[in-house]
Amino acid sequence: MRATKINSVVRLFTLLTLTVAGIDSGAHAMELRNAAGPKAGKKTESIHYTFERKTFDVSRQHGHVYFNNYWYSHPLIDQHQYVRLIEVFDHQNFPSDHEFFNWAKTLRGTRTYTYDTVKEHRPKSVTNLGPIVLLAAKQRAEIDPAWRFWREQEETRLSELAQKQREAEAIKARQDAELETSRQLVKSATQSAQALSVLSGNTSLWEVELQPRGPRTIWLPSGSPQFSFSNRTPYGAINFSIGGSKYVRSYGRNSVSAGTSSCTMRGSS
Repeated sequence: MRATKINSVVRLFTLLTLTVAGIDSGAHAMELRNAAGPKAGKKTESIHYTFERKTFDVSRQHGHVYFNNYWYSHPLIDQHQYVRLIEVFDHQNFPSDHEFFNWAKTLRGTRTYTYDTVKEHRPKSVTNLGPIVLLAAKQRAEIDPAWRFWREQEETRLSELAQKQREAEAIKARQDAELETSRQLVKSATQSAQALSVLSGNTSLWEVELQPRGPRTIWLPSGSPQFSFSNRTPYGAINFSIGGSKYVRSYGRNSVSAGTSSCTMRGSS
């Protein structure tokens, strides 16, 4: 009997011990879960970049420096950014405007620079980071993979665009050549028909004199200074003609039709 009670007490103590250990382990697991929960549930912020290729011109005219046809220090341009880009591309250093203006004196004509800009897109904001060549080395390293991919796509697009433009220019040149050939054929056929008409006696070849239009008259206002033109009339007017006579060949059955035809041809040309 006594042994039975002892065994019962031992079993009860063991059961209580296991129950307490289970509660402690469950509480510890709950605590770990609560500590890791916010970190595991937090989403990483998505960031992507967009790029754009731009150009700017710099020139020196009449002793002044112009960026994109705007004079230096114009409020619509960021001249400091352009100066920094020139420093990078031309391996120059301009501590002050004086050194930059001395460099600008060496310009001959207009010089054009091309650069790429980048924008950083976050879920709730867009930041213009500016020219890529002016970014810090660490920041450039972050966007370099995306920039390299975009450059390949952009170069492919520009190459295809240039190829299409060359093809369009070739087609236009071919069409212009065909049109000019057609015009020459029509002109030759017309001349041949006119020559046959002259030989057959149906028409004649005339030499027509095209005279300038009648004298033009300018009436001078009262009190005008005296002019020394020899053709000035006493009434304060100047009569003059522009150009001289011109002789052309024209076809017609008589001189009247030939003159009318030549005037029509002159007006159409």
